[in-house]
Amino acid sequence: MRPTRFLGGALLCLLAGACGDSSRQARLIPSAVPHFAVRGRQISEPGSKPKLLLRIDETGTPLPTGAFRQSVLEAMEIWNRTDLVRIAEATAEGPFDVLCAWRSRAHDACPAFGYDTTAAHSGPVSKSTFVHFDVEREWAAELATALPLTQIATHELGHVLGLGHSLDEASVMHANHDPRRTQPTDSDLAGLAALYGELSPASGDLWIESPNETQAPLLQRVAPAHSTGFAAYDVDGNGRDELLLWRTDKTGAGQLMVYHFDEERELVRSEGPMVDCVVPEARTLFYSDAAGVGVLLSIRASGRYSARRFEQGAYPRPLQPSATWELPAGFSDSDRDGVLDSTPEGWENSREPASALGDFDGDGEVERVTRLP
Repeated sequence: MRPTRFLGGALLCLLAGACGDSSRQARLIPSAVPHFAVRGRQISEPGSKPKLLLRIDETGTPLPTGAFRQSVLEAMEIWNRTDLVRIAEATAEGPFDVLCAWRSRAHDACPAFGYDTTAAHSGPVSKSTFVHFDVEREWAAELATALPLTQIATHELGHVLGLGHSLDEASVMHANHDPRRTQPTDSDLAGLAALYGELSPASGDLWIESPNETQAPLLQRVAPAHSTGFAAYDVDGNGRDELLLWRTDKTGAGQLMVYHFDEERELVRSEGPMVDCVVPEARTLFYSDAAGVGVLLSIRASGRYSARRFEQGAYPRPLQPSATWELPAGFSDSDRDGVLDSTPEGWENSREPASALGDFDGDGEVERVTRLP
């Protein structure tokens, strides 16, 4: 698996997950409040926080003796204070889950340092993973003109814990490093809680109710009613529904997020934000075409619509009205001019559903997701 990279100043790729300078995109694409992304999940016992042992290897450090270790310990404590995870330093000869070490240029099976602005990168979200720092860069243990070691270590450990990049400009998981981003924000806490814990109930939380009527938070702080819609749909065809969230307001750039769950209904990864997928202030629905492939349909009050087709592992592809594809039952556009001729009875006066029904764990039982007011 390719490491997640932390760049000193390059372009943020919203889908590929490269670490870089995302200041331009962040201004053009406001985040939901809060926004987080998930790249994986550390295995832990059900109902317990993940516990990781981290070994700090100072071999070849460009900093004074002990400075590297101290910075990494501070980064560990920043995450420990969330009380959602636990990272401890491994003994010198004992087992460990994460190795923090210095590397240079071509090393191990990682992309080489020195060919772009990459300052550090982390391995897959699993036990026996790593964080590598480029020894040839200029580093500082404290705030200075050089790269802020503690802040970047905190960011990379966030990746190890499963967090991807956040569009929240204050987040320590923002792709562009900034020494002022030193602590996890509400966005980061919502991401960790979605993976490993629970926050106090609040407006915008999405709760799931299983057939036995037990209720639990599914995602928290991600779906404010004034700017977010949500639905359940099996995007990847694996028999488990994904949770789809999209921005409904004009400033949201039509962002779409897709959250994937495993057989235990645990969040394992997310995709997005994918921009310009949804038409702001339009009605949005999802359905399967004749080939069983998912289609996202946005319908304006005027009847004009746009559609995108989900394809395996790809950005949803726009569909032209003149193309050969089917609208869902009850909707028609006989002349394919991009404006609906007819809709199901009562559609115009109906409201967006207040809940979503889906089978998120693939057990054949339907669960209901509702939003806290």
